[in-house]
Amino acid sequence: MARFIKSIAGILHRRTTKKVYKLSKVVMVGDNVGGKRRGAKQHQTRAISSSKVGSAQAQRGNGGGGNRTSSSAAAASQGSHRSSAEAPIPRPKDWNATNFLKQAQEMLALPVPLLLDQEAIKSDTLISCGGSHVFRFHSYNELEKIRHLGDVLPEHEPFMAGRSGKLFDKCAVVGNSGSLLETQLGPDIDSHDIVFRFNAGITSGYEQFVGSKTTFRLLNNPDVTVKEAGEVYLHTLRNHDLKNWAAALSVDEERQKSCFVCDPEFLCYSWQWVRNQGHKPSSGLVGVILAMKVCEKLNVYGFQFRNYFSKTSRPHYYDWERPKKGREGVHPFMREVALYRNLQEVGLANFVESESAESSDVRHRR
Repeated sequence: MARFIKSIAGILHRRTTKKVYKLSKVVMVGDNVGGKRRGAKQHQTRAISSSKVGSAQAQRGNGGGGNRTSSSAAAASQGSHRSSAEAPIPRPKDWNATNFLKQAQEMLALPVPLLLDQEAIKSDTLISCGGSHVFRFHSYNELEKIRHLGDVLPEHEPFMAGRSGKLFDKCAVVGNSGSLLETQLGPDIDSHDIVFRFNAGITSGYEQFVGSKTTFRLLNNPDVTVKEAGEVYLHTLRNHDLKNWAAALSVDEERQKSCFVCDPEFLCYSWQWVRNQGHKPSSGLVGVILAMKVCEKLNVYGFQFRNYFSKTSRPHYYDWERPKKGREGVHPFMREVALYRNLQEVGLANFVESESAESSDVRHRR
């Protein structure tokens, strides 16, 4: 992985053109995507450095310039939260796969900043969902005041080329669902070039079910202790967790080479894929969106949510720990499941699930 970061470094030092992107047609599950789109409001977003590829896309209308519009995440109403025990959100009667695919491809073409770097926190640009549950800081330069943060961030974003082009060929995103124990998918998962995992999703002792390979691990906490050797950590931190993360990394220079934090604008962007519902996007959703941005082909494993809050089913393949009572509304799980169904329908991601799981949310289509 150190070699990967080093290989990307050459791209980062090229001179780039400053551009401003605005999220355009939000791929909202409940939208009337067969006809007129609703809920578009203009909002300010961060000025970013786009690569030559991104500039070319912008000139073709696929990039981030111009007066594009989107739902204002900063002003978005939180709305009512759906319980994960509910049935998946039904598609509108006029849902159209062709239109959904077009909107999704336009969203994926936006040169969104993926990982936070030193240059970003020097900007006074507003964060589009700043002041919300997703991210309470309003602008990037507020982050510069966090002690040690500027010292532990990379000078340039390691994934910058992924804003406007694919970095990897075949990727696997592996969730933590207990349904993985009903499979023998380990070898299949390990056959991928890149493997994303989440939080405490270990592989030791579960290789036949979940594989042994890990490239990136997304974490929703500031823990920087090594889970398994050779991994790169991508933290989806918000608010004051950034302080703890920066403090921990400031005394561990070696870990600074393999620990990064998602750009807050990327969290806003991920949230918009589910119409800004729930208090924040789950780390699973952030991982899927990130993988779609940087991977040509994507297979997703272990994303079964229907029984996550059940008292009888196993929530994780590695333990029985359940989310605390009242957490059902924090992540928009059912809206995320509906989005995953649509992504599979149009071929942007392939969700692989145990065929024996009676309540599988998204099944593998052969």
